[in-house]
Amino acid sequence: MGDVPELEPRRRLVSSVVFTLKDLIQGNQKTKKRDFDLMKHDDLKVKVARLLILRCLYLDRFTFLDYIYAGCEISTLIGVDFTMSNKAPKDKTSLHHIHPKLKPLYAK
Repeated sequence: MGDVPELEPRRRLVSSVVFTLKDLIQGNQKTKKRDFDLMKHDDLKVKVARLLILRCLYLDRFTFLDYIYAGCEISTLIGVDFTMSNKAPKDKTSLHHIHPKLKPLYAK
């Protein structure tokens, strides 16, 4: 059953159950139900309750490659400005000067 965490003195562990993700998704091979017997913690022969999972959702997280393999198309556009107007953004005469209240000159 694995390591059991220590509980506060007024609480005690009554039972536990171990199952896999496959068990949650597919259920019992014979009955297809997702129910698990909760056995008494100190005597694994004594059943104290039953845990019934009514609904279980497993959602895949898609990766970038999943989108590519599925046919997602990507277009890239690159622009390079070789003019001398590209000064440091801290320079007030630069077209790229960042001012907290004013738009840059090229944005006007």
